[in-house]
Amino acid sequence: MRAERRSEARHCSIGALDVPVLGGIFIATLALVFVLVGRTPPAMAEPVSAEDVGRRLVAAYPQFLSAIENGHLVWKDGTRMPIDDAHGPKSPKALLDNPDIKDMFAWRYPAGQAADAPSFEIDPGRVRYQPLFDKMYGDCMKGETTSKLVEIVWLPKKARQRLKVTRINGVAERLEAVSRALDALPAEKWQELIQFGLAAPDEFDAGKG
Repeated sequence: MRAERRSEARHCSIGALDVPVLGGIFIATLALVFVLVGRTPPAMAEPVSAEDVGRRLVAAYPQFLSAIENGHLVWKDGTRMPIDDAHGPKSPKALLDNPDIKDMFAWRYPAGQAADAPSFEIDPGRVRYQPLFDKMYGDCMKGETTSKLVEIVWLPKKARQRLKVTRINGVAERLEAVSRALDALPAEKWQELIQFGLAAPDEFDAGKG
């Protein structure tokens, strides 16, 4: 099952919050988007170029990344990371076990209504080049993430759960915005989240009054 496959994810404890919990919050964030627009997230695999991947990353993270040079992603502190390991096309297992930066973009969510259910071996967002995330957010195995955490209240009208979330790249502020949007959903939309296992009934019940 796909849920079982996700259990292989790296697990780091950061204060009162385990990293896999953030994965669930990320899924809830996606759920909000697709519940609001009434669509199911489709997925597909397609070739991507190292140049395009590098350009998109530099544009997305200008505070960390400065340029692409000779197939390498160049960080502002001078660190260089190869975008493509030149191993050619990889099997789904190889993408997960030995990815490069480019491989993270092998599967993507295209816009529009899904015509068919995605293949079991297509799982957008799962391929991770860990060195990139360790450098940007800190290596949780070395305790480097703790100093970058701030506390937010998740679903203040419903769950009222206090979470510690990274402040890097504005993640905490954006998660708070998602929390407010979820809190404001009408009852029928919240029931859809519960139906798909993306929210707990007690969270909804806690905020009914």
